[in-house]
Amino acid sequence: MSKVCDHCGEPEGADALKVAAWKTHKKECKRISAQKQGSALPDSEAELRKGWANGLSRDDRYEWLTDCFRMRMDDLYCWGGGELRGVMDPEATPKSVSEEFWIFSKLAVKNKVLPEVWDWKAFLTKASGLVPYAFEKADAKEKYGRENVFSGMLGGRSLRCTGELIYGSSVMGYNPSPDESAFFNAIAETELFEHDEEGSTHEEDDDDRANACADVGGLEVWLNFCEELTKNPGPNIHQSDL
Repeated sequence: MSKVCDHCGEPEGADALKVAAWKTHKKECKRISAQKQGSALPDSEAELRKGWANGLSRDDRYEWLTDCFRMRMDDLYCWGGGELRGVMDPEATPKSVSEEFWIFSKLAVKNKVLPEVWDWKAFLTKASGLVPYAFEKADAKEKYGRENVFSGMLGGRSLRCTGELIYGSSVMGYNPSPDESAFFNAIAETELFEHDEEGSTHEEDDDDRANACADVGGLEVWLNFCEELTKNPGPNIHQSDL
């Protein structure tokens, strides 16, 4: 049986499973998918970026976006050259996973992917019960019925498409965007989730850390998120930072 492209279904797209070939096939794949679905691209960039939230309840939005993060971590491992990020890292800790999710959230704000109303405390509460567990494309198909990166580009909903909009890049031939690199540096500079030997945070650095979290719900909700991962690490977070 000949292979076909997972996105557009065309045999000539089968080689798109290879990173180099995907770069060539991507535009044609997008056109074919649009023709087959009889759809047009969203009318505006804002609609493309925020359209994933349409039709979802508040709680479902928080869960769906968390699944977007979880699938991105799996994609980076499977398609991004074996990147070990989030719980895909065999040495994942509450701190390292919190840092990854903070970067994801900062990028979501920076790239205007979130709806106008967003309750960060509720979002992080929901996420704390999900991010300790791996989530791959097969899980997405089982949970949501389908997962096609071009659905998001055509006005529908795709975890992978939204992940690309958030991170500013595909996982194919992955390279961190300047914004992602800047947020990695910010974590190191502010010691965002660092604790001293007694387990208390670095109070002298609170102003810098508070500023770093100002647009993603505030420092307190993020420290609580990290603490919750420490209390309930699930099967893939193996060490405690506290």
